[in-house]
Amino acid sequence: MDTIFDVLIIGAGSIGIPTALLCVESGLNVGVIDKNHSAGQGDNKAAIGGIRATHAEPAKIVLGKDSLNFFQNWEKIYGSSIGWKKGGYLYPIFEKQHEEILKKNLITQHQFNLNINWVSADEIRDIIPQIEEQNLIGGTWSPDDGSASPIMTSQALYLEGLKNGVKYFFNENIISIEKVNDVFFVKSDSQSIFKAKWIINAGGTGISQIAKFFNTEITLVPDSHEAGITEPVKPFLKPMIVDIRKDIGSSNYYFYQNYEGQIEFCITPDPPIIGENRDSTSQFLPMVAKRMIKLMPTLSVLRVRRTWRGIYPNSLDGSPIIGFDSNIENVIHAGAMCGQGYMFGPAVAILIVKMIKNRLEEKDNFVLKRLSLNRDFLSHETLK
Repeated sequence: MDTIFDVLIIGAGSIGIPTALLCVESGLNVGVIDKNHSAGQGDNKAAIGGIRATHAEPAKIVLGKDSLNFFQNWEKIYGSSIGWKKGGYLYPIFEKQHEEILKKNLITQHQFNLNINWVSADEIRDIIPQIEEQNLIGGTWSPDDGSASPIMTSQALYLEGLKNGVKYFFNENIISIEKVNDVFFVKSDSQSIFKAKWIINAGGTGISQIAKFFNTEITLVPDSHEAGITEPVKPFLKPMIVDIRKDIGSSNYYFYQNYEGQIEFCITPDPPIIGENRDSTSQFLPMVAKRMIKLMPTLSVLRVRRTWRGIYPNSLDGSPIIGFDSNIENVIHAGAMCGQGYMFGPAVAILIVKMIKNRLEEKDNFVLKRLSLNRDFLSHETLK
């Protein structure tokens, strides 16, 4: 291939697709390589669609705010629907220790001007009349958070990118990367050779393997999570509900009603299920259904349509990895999103464009320092 791309993105998933669009919109000539047959076929499509800025890690708060702005304005700017719903996030609390944790997180969240507050049990009942009231203390409520459809989003981003000139190359497995006179030569198993001035490693669970081409080590500890979806019903539930109580086999679970009226739900296994097994299990649905119905008995009448399983590509400290490669210029690694790639994808894309264009602002440098490839990975976010 004679074309020398300004930017060659490895991975057409949660990070790669929005990065391709924003790069081409900034005037760059963009190519995208992916080992799958089409865009969004990795763990992007396994996400249930939650989007929030209300994290405890400051760098993730900054990313979350930028992503929220992107998602909620997509249809107004581009004209297509991605299933955006501004429903908020609600953490109902039943144990004093959890109240202390969330109220401590509020201090950091308010420093970043997030619209999140502690609400009483009565206020929670106003938001969710169907909730089980026994032992309910109160909780945190962030009405500006929301949700959208990962599948609709990836398709919308992909089509908009194509319209603007992004070149996608599927079914391409990379076997070598060399740099000659400031140009990267990327060879695939189809014997195709792609040339570029910049390489963006957005390979998802494969980010570590791509990094090795640059003699860079990125350690992932992937684990698998299951999710499910019900039949659609009339709207009755506004927020994403996150119950952080532990139970046998799980540390928390969460669910919401999407823009089509379906309840989407997920559980966090305890202990974690380490590895990249994407096969559904017989244990998941009885476990999560029991917990959901106990919290909201009205859910017992809903029929489940399907369940599935996806991978969280975790870093050692549970926060994303974003930064320039320290061994070779014009390489950016962006991954280890720890199950939050869908919600952070647009914000990471915005950041990558600034990195390429050398237009980093103070807040961008703050994020890059905290999410650096070379950090110590010793700190862990409360309630990731």
